[in-house]
Amino acid sequence: GDPHGADPRIRRARGSWSGLSRRSWRLVARFMVTNATNGLAIGMFAPFIVYWFHRRFGADAVQLATLLFFINLVAAAPFLLAGHLASRLGAVGAVVITRAISSLLLAAMAFMPNFWLAALFYALRTAFNTVSVPVRQSFLMGVIEPAERASAAGISNFPSQAAVAAIPYFSGYLMDNVWFGLPMVGAAVFQGLNTVLYYAFFRDVRPPEELIQNGDGESAD
Repeated sequence: GDPHGADPRIRRARGSWSGLSRRSWRLVARFMVTNATNGLAIGMFAPFIVYWFHRRFGADAVQLATLLFFINLVAAAPFLLAGHLASRLGAVGAVVITRAISSLLLAAMAFMPNFWLAALFYALRTAFNTVSVPVRQSFLMGVIEPAERASAAGISNFPSQAAVAAIPYFSGYLMDNVWFGLPMVGAAVFQGLNTVLYYAFFRDVRPPEELIQNGDGESAD
């Protein structure tokens, strides 16, 4: 027997490259692709959002501070709704619907005629986007073997961080040389692509809690 009493799945994970089994790699590869598009979306507009509001509407320091205060306040509340939405819509359904709405709100923000309307759209976009974060994290942990979850989380998030680091230069160029609102629209396109890919990759994959609700025995690959 195993001198350490380890589960066979843990022994397999320890013996595989980067701590992931072949089955987990198939799932993690899909997460890497979706996270890369999400990183491109974030990197296109997040580093410039304060600058964008200042240049687009002439927002002063007080207006920007007020905006950021309410954005951070609004971003906290949706965490409390994530579990309810996931149980009603399913994990994948909750992510897809909230991300799709978030994409539309972000694109519309670029065309708002004044600061407060743009701020409202940005706040709503933040709320819908925030709901999907804990659902996505829970979904990843649910469909990966327990011994492989740390490796899966680290590897799957790497493309997102790389994209966030790489895209701001291109985004800044677009703002100065093409159209000032283009990074917002571009980010919405990338997030829309993220939504489509997420649905395509995971619509048939079920986390354990959904399998229990459906009386099924195992998730689909």
